Amino acid sequence: MAMSRDDLVGAAISFAAMLPISALVLHVTTLSLSSLIVVAIVVLVVRYGHIAAAAGVFAFAVAATIESVGGHSPAPFLTFTPDQAGLVLQAFMLLLLGTALPLASMLIARDRMDDMLQRRNAKLRENLTMLAMAERLAGIGRWRYDFRTGAQCWSAEMFRIHGLDPSLPSDPGDLSDMLPDGGRHLNGVLADHRSTRVPYDFEYEILRPDGESRILHMFASNEFGSSHEADSMLGVVTDVTEHRRRQEAAESERIQALQLAAAAQLLAKTDALTQLANRRRTLSHLESLVLRCNTAPRRELAVIAFDIDHFKQINDRYGHQTGDQVLVRVAEIAQQQSRSSDLVGRTGGEEFLWLLPGANAYVARSAAERLRAAVEQDFGNGPLPAVTISIGYALWRDGDDLESLLGRVDRALYEAK
Repeated sequence: MAMSRDDLVGAAISFAAMLPISALVLHVTTLSLSSLIVVAIVVLVVRYGHIAAAAGVFAFAVAATIESVGGHSPAPFLTFTPDQAGLVLQAFMLLLLGTALPLASMLIARDRMDDMLQRRNAKLRENLTMLAMAERLAGIGRWRYDFRTGAQCWSAEMFRIHGLDPSLPSDPGDLSDMLPDGGRHLNGVLADHRSTRVPYDFEYEILRPDGESRILHMFASNEFGSSHEADSMLGVVTDVTEHRRRQEAAESERIQALQLAAAAQLLAKTDALTQLANRRRTLSHLESLVLRCNTAPRRELAVIAFDIDHFKQINDRYGHQTGDQVLVRVAEIAQQQSRSSDLVGRTGGEEFLWLLPGANAYVARSAAERLRAAVEQDFGNGPLPAVTISIGYALWRDGDDLESLLGRVDRALYEAK
């Protein structure tokens, strides 16, 4: 095993200290000082470790060898022959080793334990430092709450999240004045989950000392003792205010986009002048109504076609602006006469279709007559030129498709004109 510089220094000091002590103990003839050897060995082992035990015993052996030069007894204080005294000293050296080595082993174990604890403490300090840095960077606060005593322990970042000085004591005390509802929501959630043994999360709002309202998201986990209710709660908190605001803004933009898309789609299906359904939308709706009648029992459908009589003459005599006003007013009257389930559309220049789902012949004829009379009366008393309309209607028949139904309603309008 390789020896360090400190081990070599300890061995040298131990040898140098034990050599004169051993010589003194061995040379004294009137009083045995053998206990002094044991004490010296113990002191050196405590100071320099296991290497001192070997060095001390070696020094004692050297001193005994020097004392026995010339055939003398290595231990004059013993009334034994030199050979017997040598055997006694050898046994004494074994006793020294038996005393020093266990002590040295204990010291080695202690040193190793101290070294391990120092390394673990250093690693723990490093981890705590890294944790604090990570919490600062991520904006995550730690909160421990004791349900029994009400004591709290906040991390520095928890204080920063709440707009408080992070150098304050770890227990912030009662902060119900920072909660808009006085803490009812937060305390209620914690109370409701006190028996929960799985992690849970929730959000709550705070009002910081600077007057800014923030939304916090907490992930919590309970700690249980012998009771079925938690003794304490561990939570990590993060500020999600900006995230929630971005979500709200995104949702608002999504709704606005949907509204704009719906408006654009409606505009694409709407006649720009009269605001009625345009030809495409009208015929598409009629086709779906015809399909429904063909697939469901006891369905009824009426289609009314009408146009403005002599409309070209109105344009020629009064101008296209007046003609447009006439078209708009006729469309308004038709809308007023229609039901909420009906659809009125402009299919051509002065041509219109009125779709009446569920209407029979009596309903269709009554509706057509009401519309004719309303147009005649309105234009007879207003600032616009007096106009009339021609109307024809047709009812859905079993087996009809879009073309056959439109063909009959067009012929009815032609006959009316």
